[in-house]
Amino acid sequence: MPYELTDPYGGLYGGLEGLEVTAHQLTNGLVLEGDELYLEWMSQPFVFFAEDEYSGDFVSVSAFSPGEPHILLVPNAELREVRSVLGEIADNVRIVERKAPLTGWTLIKNVDLKLALTSGDLLKGSGPHVAHFVPSTRRGIRFIGGLRIGSDLGRHHYIQGGVPDWLLPRDVSQGEVNLRVTLSGDGGSNFHDFPLQETLRPFPARLMPFNDGIYQLSTPDRGKATFTVSSALWEKQAPHAGSVGHRCDASAESEAKLLAPGAPAIRGAKAPEELTLPRTLLVPRRVEELVLIGAQGELLPLDLPDVPDWISERLPGQVYGYCAEVTVPEGYVWAIQRWQHRTTVKSLESSERTSDPAPAIGDTEWAEAVLSAASAGSGLLWGAYVTAAREVLK
Repeated sequence: MPYELTDPYGGLYGGLEGLEVTAHQLTNGLVLEGDELYLEWMSQPFVFFAEDEYSGDFVSVSAFSPGEPHILLVPNAELREVRSVLGEIADNVRIVERKAPLTGWTLIKNVDLKLALTSGDLLKGSGPHVAHFVPSTRRGIRFIGGLRIGSDLGRHHYIQGGVPDWLLPRDVSQGEVNLRVTLSGDGGSNFHDFPLQETLRPFPARLMPFNDGIYQLSTPDRGKATFTVSSALWEKQAPHAGSVGHRCDASAESEAKLLAPGAPAIRGAKAPEELTLPRTLLVPRRVEELVLIGAQGELLPLDLPDVPDWISERLPGQVYGYCAEVTVPEGYVWAIQRWQHRTTVKSLESSERTSDPAPAIGDTEWAEAVLSAASAGSGLLWGAYVTAAREVLK
């Protein structure tokens, strides 16, 4: 069954409300895979729910935060063990059990573990589920997007013009109408007020002018977040260096080009005039077959590059991602991707640049590849390729 997500910007997705959760999904996990998004729910012995600091809704979390109310969804088979753990570390808080919407599961409400909970408190627990109560920390201010530089120096160093947007926590406990943010840096402090009903959307900080420097963002009772801004691609590079870069106003263009002095752009070091950047395509590693199609009868099957040994040996799979990046040679317009039970067709160029198909009479392999995915694509442009393929095979 298809699900369409809306406004995924900032990592807060809408559109899955119609997905009916079952006990089988909770027990065995769930995978939703789309052309540009991959969502996975890993099976867990039980599920924590806590109030989301950005939306204010109760959402599932991987671990609890001491001092905050939680709801637990527990299978009845594990209920006795969970009660035992809570009895030892819940500081005599009276918890409430209710029948869950799922058959065979129970809701445990009013789980508000003490703020001073320590590792020593956890060690008192003798049940098998104590490890799931390791405290987590709230994220506070979250940075969304941005063009990072100097990754060896830390996480939050950004190129000038590529500052990330801010996803701000909502604080409804004080009943404030506005959330005040203090931004310190560049020789002074600035104050910005955000209405609570608007804090679900990241504040578009990328539209604000930032000079080179260190900036500190703070909100009431949520700590501080620090980021740096530099006009160079790496530390100590002279400002405005290079004549090649990605031109940007509100957003950066995807292709690098020669730039005039003073043009708003993300610039690199000086490079030869004939410099061109390769086109690339991100492909899920689970794809079983990848074929590129060109307008003149070009046909190119591709194998995904292997994960380097040093990565697979030292890092878990979720760190280096589920996608592979492949280079798209000049002239190829469409990518046909095949999984075990479905096929997708993806355009490699914008609609303005997509060439009309002009295969030769002998390009039968090209035509067969196009027709094998005829129903997987849509639109007038793909329809023209399907029509051309049928003409070749007449």
